[in-house]
Amino acid sequence: MNTDKNSQITQSGTPAQPEQTVPDNNQQSKRLKAALLAECRKLVRLSKYDSKGEISIWPHVPTGRNDCGRCTNGAKLIAQKFGGFVAGYEIKDMDPQTLVAAMTGGHDFAVVGEFIVDWWGWEYEGSLESPVLTRAEGIAQGKYKPQKDWEFAPLFDIDEIGNPQNSNEFSKKPARISYENWFGKYRPIVNPLASNASFDGCMFETYDEELRFVCAQHPRTIWTLLDCDGKMRIAEGLHYVNRMGFFITEVEAPAHRYFSIKAD
Repeated sequence: MNTDKNSQITQSGTPAQPEQTVPDNNQQSKRLKAALLAECRKLVRLSKYDSKGEISIWPHVPTGRNDCGRCTNGAKLIAQKFGGFVAGYEIKDMDPQTLVAAMTGGHDFAVVGEFIVDWWGWEYEGSLESPVLTRAEGIAQGKYKPQKDWEFAPLFDIDEIGNPQNSNEFSKKPARISYENWFGKYRPIVNPLASNASFDGCMFETYDEELRFVCAQHPRTIWTLLDCDGKMRIAEGLHYVNRMGFFITEVEAPAHRYFSIKAD
């Protein structure tokens, strides 16, 4: 009697079990790492120097999110494409100088599976030999703080580089409303933890109890006061690099929109 592979009878007279394909997690991990490395090299190839703005940018990424020198931007691109998330933390003077971005006051990076992916630390700062390393490696080498110290930044829906036509909202220029209009429309709350907070009592500081309070809010109610080359701007979301303070608003920022609000 002819039988196929999955219906053979063993010598004991019991049906043989079908062969099981066991996933090779090591191979999957290698493939993922190779894909992440390839994407980081792609970001290098696509970056261009903008002589007018005197910064390196990704021309195919919408204005406002294309500055290669802002670590959050590259991290979001990687996390969005590979289904990861963006993590970050504040860096204080007493923290180890081995940390990536040790002198910037804070740092954001992508986390995909077991890997930390840090295009900025590798290509822009040059403090990493490879942009892709495991979480355990990064922490053991003193390049990143332990995971208990990580905060999580909200992702924005940025399409893959090279396909901006698929994102109508992000093809628009950043909304440049006045501080007064922003204040009236989104209604920042008064800081309940400080009696003398700046910006009409609404700004939150970037450390200790006030930072913990900010991080506990809905991501789209968080706004960051940024120092952009000496000019004060308010942007939606939680940012670490160049941050001066935070705001929490009663009204959520709309999805798929970004803002540049003059706060000088």
